Amino acid sequence: MKKMLTLAFMALAFTSCDKEDGELTEPLTYVHKQINSSFKYTAPTQVDVNDDGKNDFSFGNVLVSDSRGGHNLFYVRALEANQVLLNMQEEISIGHWSAALQVNDMVQEDNSKNFQWVRGAGFLLDQRKPDEVHTFYEGPLASYNTLYLGIRLKEGDTYKTGWIKLSYIMGSEKVDIVEAAFHPSASKAVKAGER
Repeated sequence: MKKMLTLAFMALAFTSCDKEDGELTEPLTYVHKQINSSFKYTAPTQVDVNDDGKNDFSFGNVLVSDSRGGHNLFYVRALEANQVLLNMQEEISIGHWSAALQVNDMVQEDNSKNFQWVRGAGFLLDQRKPDEVHTFYEGPLASYNTLYLGIRLKEGDTYKTGWIKLSYIMGSEKVDIVEAAFHPSASKAVKAGER
């Protein structure tokens, strides 16, 4: 009887150890952050996605005037060595559009769509006013009132992939930065909106 009891305790101890080891190898969950901020021409903003005390991305507007009239271009700019996912297929007057991701789209380079990781800026919306009466809208936020930006956060020699959710109401002078998330494991494939 004593032997049986000893064997039962040993089996229970091994089972507990296996369970603890299994818990250590389970995949890590996303790091998620509610941002609830906005930006417009007179009020740019910066976001520290990973809460390390350094801003990772800057959001703002630039006014441009050309033969088609005045443009108010909303943009995102990667700071430090971070990156944003851009649509390199179509160049606009001063750069490229950001890749317009929707919920569950893979956040990754995609040669078939000409999506590439870039350290610079990507444009989100062009509000063009050729005269006092008309306003025209172009860009990812003109097509979707909610979109996800693909982002990569530089950490050492690796990148952590994630997304930032933006929301825009047509005709508004501001863009809302709703939330962000990234996977804490380097080079982990993620989907837009996943957390």
